[in-house]
Amino acid sequence: EQQLGEGSAEAAKLRSATERLERCSERRRLLLQDKEQLLRRRGELDREAATCQSRLDGTMPGPQRQALAEVRKWAAAQGVQGEVLGTLLEVMVVPPDYAIAVEAAAGSALFNLLVKDDTIAGRIISLVRKGSLGSIVCTPLNRIAVRQRQYPQMSGVKPLVDVVAAPEWAKPAVHQVFGKIVVCSSLELCDEVSRRHGLDAITLDGDKVSGRGVLSGGYQDPTRFVRVGLADKLRRAREALRQDVAPRLAEAEARAR
Repeated sequence: EQQLGEGSAEAAKLRSATERLERCSERRRLLLQDKEQLLRRRGELDREAATCQSRLDGTMPGPQRQALAEVRKWAAAQGVQGEVLGTLLEVMVVPPDYAIAVEAAAGSALFNLLVKDDTIAGRIISLVRKGSLGSIVCTPLNRIAVRQRQYPQMSGVKPLVDVVAAPEWAKPAVHQVFGKIVVCSSLELCDEVSRRHGLDAITLDGDKVSGRGVLSGGYQDPTRFVRVGLADKLRRAREALRQDVAPRLAEAEARAR
């Protein structure tokens, strides 16, 4: 009887150990499953970001694209990334309904490179010129004086500076490009605002009336205006990688060890 009792106790211990091992194995299996899902998600976001960046680069003139790429490599090598702050397009956020108007109004100024001051701007211009690296426009933030403007308080009229969101430090650059432009609900209203207030005006479809009364517009192919949308998708993919997937993946790897 004593041997039988001892055998039963050993069997119970063995069952308990087996159950603990099975639970550990199941937890590890689930952790590895989560890790695999996160790795797949990271791959999807990496591919989405790369596709958006490639398409965005394709909308730039070759010399501008080349110069920006070379300046970014130079900034990383020199350790001055904190003084080279990105293009205007990269730092601003635009509601989808206003994307065409903003892109049509800004044109190539979307790719102006924002930099800390005129010292770093001078170094960049010298680099591009001496190396025949293309063409670039730098915006030294210390040189921008924001002009306070009075905008018309009219129904259907909105200043573009109230539409384009950006970090506080980048707002002077937003005012420099968009400060004299309002978006209007109709071309007729654009004409009225430009004549009465001397402002450039634009419709949501991209038709423009300059402060001098010059009208430009007509049919605008919506597929031409992809820069703001691509920049937004690129930003969201990178934010998802940085703020969601990367921390969760690091946690999963730590727990799996």
